[in-house]
Amino acid sequence: MSSSCLTSFVTWVGRGKFAHFPSFSKGGAPDDDENETMGPASASATSAAAAASPHVHKTTASKSKPTKRSAEGDDDDEDLDGDVDPEVIKEFNLETYDDEESVPLEMAPVYENPEDDPYLDNPQEEEDEEIEELTITDNDLFVLSATTDLDDNFHHLDVNLYEEDEDNLYCHHDILLPDFPLSLAWMELKPGLNGNCVAVAGFQPGIELWALDVIDPLQPLATLGGPVGGTEGKKSVKKKIKGKKKKTSKVELVPGSHSDAVLSLSWNAHQKNLLLSGSADKTVKLWDLDKLTSVHTFEFHSDKVQCVQWNPAEPSVISTTSFDRTVRVLDVRTDKCSLTWSLTDSDPEHTTWNSLYPTQLLASQENGNVLCFDALKGASTTSTPAPPLWTLAAHSKATTGVTVCSAARMFATSSLDKYVKLWSYSEGFPHLLTSKRSEGKVCTVSFCPSDSPFLLAYSGNSPQTSVWNTTDSAVVRSTFIDNTTTRPNTTALPHTPTTADSLAPLPTNPTTPEPSQIPPPTTAATTTPTHIQVSPNSPAPAPESAALTSAATTHTTAIKPLKKGSKTKPSPAETKKPKLKKKKDRKFKKVVSFS
Repeated sequence: MSSSCLTSFVTWVGRGKFAHFPSFSKGGAPDDDENETMGPASASATSAAAAASPHVHKTTASKSKPTKRSAEGDDDDEDLDGDVDPEVIKEFNLETYDDEESVPLEMAPVYENPEDDPYLDNPQEEEDEEIEELTITDNDLFVLSATTDLDDNFHHLDVNLYEEDEDNLYCHHDILLPDFPLSLAWMELKPGLNGNCVAVAGFQPGIELWALDVIDPLQPLATLGGPVGGTEGKKSVKKKIKGKKKKTSKVELVPGSHSDAVLSLSWNAHQKNLLLSGSADKTVKLWDLDKLTSVHTFEFHSDKVQCVQWNPAEPSVISTTSFDRTVRVLDVRTDKCSLTWSLTDSDPEHTTWNSLYPTQLLASQENGNVLCFDALKGASTTSTPAPPLWTLAAHSKATTGVTVCSAARMFATSSLDKYVKLWSYSEGFPHLLTSKRSEGKVCTVSFCPSDSPFLLAYSGNSPQTSVWNTTDSAVVRSTFIDNTTTRPNTTALPHTPTTADSLAPLPTNPTTPEPSQIPPPTTAATTTPTHIQVSPNSPAPAPESAALTSAATTHTTAIKPLKKGSKTKPSPAETKKPKLKKKKDRKFKKVVSFS
């Protein structure tokens, strides 16, 4: 990968999600420049016509016959002698080249056993090596990276295989993309829809679903929204009139589609047919992957929606972050927001839920700060904005990403200052553990899920995506892994909680805890560092106003969705509610039923 590449997003795929041996696209990759120019539709049509009619073969053969002029070669030789260096003509004997006797085709040696062919070097060994390179085991981890070659304007999705034992990351295969990718969301759908796939969003209003178990796919499995007719549909045409501004013709979009770039995606791991998207058109859309249609559109932001994410514990709760400098929390079964926080000093970059404390939300900003909000502490009102639990001056430049480790009280941040930093929040407020400097600006960062939770992937405009095993750091080991002196197995990290450890790490093979089982973060007796601002005298929540229900409270009854195509507008009373109250279940249609 060249240094001019920019990786805008990385995400992990856990073990056992890929097929042991990927299949190849039915159309296959183009074998020559002609097929590449024609495109998949024209190439397949030509192949079908050639197989059906013998006239196609005759016409093709007649084109390859030399003409009278080329057979004689008189005029060509005269031009050749005048342009080619005489030393080259002499070296390759070009003057008498046509007089040499050619070997008939039937005299060429043919070997029944390819191993007898002297021009082939161990063909069976080469074939075995190729099969071995493509074979995937159940222990293989994958990192998906959305990359663009800035020089050639070439976009692709790299499916990188990570060998944890050897600490080796390489591209297993890649997928060509038609547009600059901005966000990815790995999904495990029904087997009939090729379960292992990824949603890709970019500057176009459509969201493409690509199969990951297919080598060289020619087109996505499906597209959510976008222009009518897909990527081959009508494109915008700009016309410049003298003395006037440029005018852009409107593109006919699929009903329910976004009308601008899609900036963020989030897949619901609990209800696998639901996908959430945030767009520059100021809307948030809920998609049904079974019917490939938009179920509902939320319109409560006044600027571009930068980030959307499902809550890891409550399958119907989402968070949205916008350039209107607000962070909102709502239940998709309702038609209004429940919580709203203000980002007064800078634009947002990324937000993520804390998987260990599902009521807490981390938000990174363009000024380098990271803020922590808690739904249990209420939200902003019209008169007084709710302060964050703490504000961390994490980087000197924009903090582009923030991700939380699922096995320890640790989170990581990435920044345009070329640093990736690890922070611990086990004492009530975060403090720096260690950091690593990248070759270029870091645009995205992601902790591995529960398979190997201490692995951290990050990338940006560096030559390639990097994976950092954070247990290589002595500080991380001494803080979370009981003073282990050797590099542990990141998939199983035993820990014995003590009475002094009020926020002990999770046990082996951790699962998402219930909020009721999580002790509230305690403020340490030590002095707060100068780069941390902790909100004093935060009001304690009333017992009857729990912000989010626990992960064990699953919805077994069907709940009624909002009408298709309906839009949600902000309510004047939404900012007056300081706390999120539990909503009564209402019946849903089958399309978004939680089971």
